[in-house]
Amino acid sequence: MEAELAEVTTQITIYLEQKRVKEKEEKKVLETAKKQAVATMAQLISLCAVFQKGYTLPEGEEGGEQVTLAVGHFSKCMDKFMNKDGGSYNWAEELKTMTT
Repeated sequence: MEAELAEVTTQITIYLEQKRVKEKEEKKVLETAKKQAVATMAQLISLCAVFQKGYTLPEGEEGGEQVTLAVGHFSKCMDKFMNKDGGSYNWAEELKTMTT
C-alpha cells in the first residue's frame, strides 16, 4: 500500500511540476506577444504621424510600398474612427471596424 501511495504521490508531483512549467512558458509567450503588439501599434501610430506631416520612406527601401499602404489604410481607418469628416458617429461601430 505504501509503495502504491508513493508511486501516486510521485506521479502527482511530476504532473504538477509539468503543469507549472507549461503555465510559466505560456505566460512568457503571452507577455512576448503583448510587448510585440504594443511595439507594432507604436510603430504604426508613429509612421502614421510622420506620413501625415508629409514625410515619405526612402526610395527603394525594402517593403516600403507595403508599409506605406498599410499605414495609409490605418490612417484612413483612424480618420473615420475620429469622425474627421463629421456627420453622424457611432463610437461602438467605429471601434468594431478598427479592431476587426
